[in-house]
Amino acid sequence: FPTRRSSDLIRAESKEEADKLFNGLSAGGSVEMPMGESPWGTYFAMFRDKYGIEWTVEFDAKNI
Repeated sequence: FPTRRSSDLIRAESKEEADKLFNGLSAGGSVEMPMGESPWGTYFAMFRDKYGIEWTVEFDAKNI
């Protein structure tokens, strides 16, 4: 059977908030994609926290 992946998405209200969420939640976990500009124009990261939960943090300046 194929592995099913899902992640919890947090939409931050600023880059600063995105960084704070990323730094706090990813501590002790593994980072798949560090915070940075994504190819689709958002500030974005993907990681797994220390409990194994997958997260996506995103800030989109166009949606302010």
